[in-house]
Amino acid sequence: MRFAGRKSILLSFSIATAMAWPSASFGWGQDGHEIIATTARDLLGARNPVIARHVDSILDMAHDRLLTQYTDRNGRLHSCHGRTMREVASWPDCVRTFPGHGSTAGYHFDDVPLCDSVAPPPPPVPAYCLNDNCGSAQLPKFVRQLRNTHSTPRQRAEALAWIIHIVGDLHQPLHTETYGDRGGNQVAITIAPGANPGMRGPANNLHSFWDKDLVFAAMHMTDGQTVQSIAALAQSTLTDRDPHLWVVEAHAIAQQAYDQLPAPAYCPVPGGAHMGPSSGGQITAAYVTSFRGAVRDQLAHAAVRLANVLQSALG
Repeated sequence: MRFAGRKSILLSFSIATAMAWPSASFGWGQDGHEIIATTARDLLGARNPVIARHVDSILDMAHDRLLTQYTDRNGRLHSCHGRTMREVASWPDCVRTFPGHGSTAGYHFDDVPLCDSVAPPPPPVPAYCLNDNCGSAQLPKFVRQLRNTHSTPRQRAEALAWIIHIVGDLHQPLHTETYGDRGGNQVAITIAPGANPGMRGPANNLHSFWDKDLVFAAMHMTDGQTVQSIAALAQSTLTDRDPHLWVVEAHAIAQQAYDQLPAPAYCPVPGGAHMGPSSGGQITAAYVTSFRGAVRDQLAHAAVRLANVLQSALG
């Protein structure tokens, strides 16, 4: 399938890049997810305006704007809401610590052991997806809920928010691996002066670095490749809808992300323990240059595949 609307896609990506840097970032959440959602919505609008409007109407029919609130023990009110693809893209991240949502924590990851190859792609296995508690197993369930016209408007809107979010998360390489270190959250890093002068933060662990800093670096490449990659994908035949294949791609990038650390992790002998908390050393400009293109392409792949999933589900 070829995609039309090249100018529309380029405009969408420019808009997404301009607005994707709020004052507070929730990792690949608001930064990467807003870019993915906005670009996917533009792809749908160019390819099939009827389905694009259908997506909009599902969110608009949830008159409470997916409003979810709770008051903590200190009397502080916490609130999550949204009514556009861009706004709800990070809704699952926002509610993940709310009462009643703790069981969804695993939906953001496919924690395949770092040292395991996942090609050819296996089905989810109990070792990392016990009771379907992983993103690739939950995505088809939310697609079915979205398709079900007997679901309430709120249920369909929540399903749509989860689909947008999970597709994005399965393209974040450090959401598809673990080394006993919570997907790199326990891999301490420092960042060399000048390695990426545009970074916000900077991050102090590997997962956060991939969540935020590399996204910023990818979106601010000065050679025009960011927009060109979206335009190229708009003319491509990227039509696979199997989330396990996405995990295979992202997991391979994650293995490289560890291998190229100044202090790389080493895979244990069979039956050995994974590393757990560790130090990855100092991130250099060469590391940033090596991976910012991969991050850019993962965001682009996620946008195209999200558009495909929604078109298939609602078409």
